[in-house]
Amino acid sequence: MKNVFLMFVMFMSLMLTAQSNLQNANLATTKGTYVLGLKSSNLGFSTVDGQGTSVDVGINAGYFVASRTAILLSTGYNAYVSEGYNVNAWTYSAGVKHYLGAVIPVQVDWNGATGNGISPNVSAIGVQAGYAWFPYSNFSIEPAVRYNMSLNESYDNVLSGAVGFNYFF
Repeated sequence: MKNVFLMFVMFMSLMLTAQSNLQNANLATTKGTYVLGLKSSNLGFSTVDGQGTSVDVGINAGYFVASRTAILLSTGYNAYVSEGYNVNAWTYSAGVKHYLGAVIPVQVDWNGATGNGISPNVSAIGVQAGYAWFPYSNFSIEPAVRYNMSLNESYDNVLSGAVGFNYFF
């Protein structure tokens, strides 16, 4: 009986949290709202083909042109280091993010990078999907999976993880 009661309390807690998350998401993603965020692809550090280490961090800013749909601009920094190879690059992107059901962010963007060790400059079309957790009505944490399809034959397509921390105002 104690286990049934404990399961009931956990279920009710989960339902209340989910309802609160949905309410906060609906408040944050209304038309006319701005968003400012920090992002990291590759979740900080990652190994590229077992040969090097890459880190990518940046900021993004956007405006909700419709409820749950924002236009985003982003810039950041990427460092890649391997034996005998060192790249420091500035990254940039422009795209659209839509929140399905208010908590499933789906993003499509054009992105690129320029810097030392990059020739020609990187250019890609990116798609991203994840989950938005809104602990407050003006803040979200968004883990996601991202896929960049290279527009340059000299670069590979990239599948990576990402996480974003967003402030809505």
